Amino acid sequence: MEKNFTVLKVVALAVATTGCMTVQTKYRGHWGHPYSGSTCDVRYAGELAAEPVGWLFLPFPVGDLPLSFVADSMFLPVDLFATDTARVSMCPPLA
Repeated sequence: MEKNFTVLKVVALAVATTGCMTVQTKYRGHWGHPYSGSTCDVRYAGELAAEPVGWLFLPFPVGDLPLSFVADSMFLPVDLFATDTARVSMCPPLA
């Protein structure tokens, strides 16, 4: 029981420190890109997996992925009717 609670705390901390990628992409003005937060989470997970010590930070985008998927699903009707007006990259820089 104690071990499960510790794992839950680590996952909650990982999600809390990364922030929701959906909110980050929408804040940057990327309306009209369905599932932009989930797309960035998958992209970052792939980039981190390719790095020598990237596996240390892999829980952050993986932990955020389910929350971003839910948030992206909530924004889906807006994204289907919006047009992208941002002139910057969809995903915020990793570094």
